[in-house]
Amino acid sequence: MSYNPRRALLFMPADDLHKINKAATLDVDCIIMDLEDGVAPDRKNAARQTAAQALQTLSFGRTERLV
Repeated sequence: MSYNPRRALLFMPADDLHKINKAATLDVDCIIMDLEDGVAPDRKNAARQTAAQALQTLSFGRTERLV
């Protein structure tokens, strides 16, 4: 088992493409796109689509991505 220490984890609501775009430019170890608490119930479907789009089109470099 290996251990990968992380300095910074950045949480953001997955329905906010502006925040996701900004996060892709930051020097953080892990970007976490929240689909639960950070997203209003009526925005859940949009959040899933936005997260999928971001993961397919944005360059996050070596940053770990979690949804």
